[in-house]
Amino acid sequence: MIGRRLLLAAPLAGCTAGLVPLDGASDFDAQALLAKSAAAHGSLAGLAEIRVAYAGRFDSLVGRLQPELVDADHRSLAQDTVTLPYGRHTQMQSGPAGAKRVQRDPGTAPGTVRVWFDGIEAIDRPRRDAAAVVADCYRLFLLGPLMLTGAGAEQRRLTMVLAEPETIIVNGQAHPCDVIRMTLRPGLGLSERDELLLFIDRAQQLMRRVRFTLNGHVPTRGAIAETDCWGHVAQGGVRWATQYEERLLRPAPLPVHEWRMTGLGVVRG
Repeated sequence: MIGRRLLLAAPLAGCTAGLVPLDGASDFDAQALLAKSAAAHGSLAGLAEIRVAYAGRFDSLVGRLQPELVDADHRSLAQDTVTLPYGRHTQMQSGPAGAKRVQRDPGTAPGTVRVWFDGIEAIDRPRRDAAAVVADCYRLFLLGPLMLTGAGAEQRRLTMVLAEPETIIVNGQAHPCDVIRMTLRPGLGLSERDELLLFIDRAQQLMRRVRFTLNGHVPTRGAIAETDCWGHVAQGGVRWATQYEERLLRPAPLPVHEWRMTGLGVVRG
């Protein structure tokens, strides 16, 4: 684990590059690349619901630093249900501390969120904010550019430009990528705004990595994390990533979470 943290330290100095708000109009080339990547991932047309099961493990240190956001004791196993095109996202999670249920309704952004722990609803703002951020991030990891185009994008105002291309290493494999720099308004969870970098591989136009700010939870404002996605499989007209790895880049380089998809089902409308 120590070795991994040392390896993560190298990109820290440049990780904030581009993660500042964009003003003005979007770049046509960035919009075209996002549309091309969404097409490479597939189409959600005709799908009414997505059901996904996950299993994974969290780094113990980051869990102590951000207990509300990570909440590792409730998230060893998870089942997500996403209603399309941009409806309710329900997360049923469980771990050694018990069961947790999150109901995220984007509606007219930023929408609402409700959280229950062992059937008792949490009404405090910190746990609700954290749950909304996690739900939206998981939706982004699952759908990639498909969340940012079509009906999904209508709930947010997106501004995007192309950033410098970059070759990244995902699961030990090098991927030359084009990079889209993007501002989301509203952002992830209940935040006013978040910044993203989408790394789109040139070979298959798949989103291999997303770097993002965490402005929707007060203790993590100013933090930057990134998630790698790989092991894609085709089902229901979409290519889904099945393996994920998340890292914190700022304020300190730390591993966060490794998880995998253990079940997938799509329901046609």
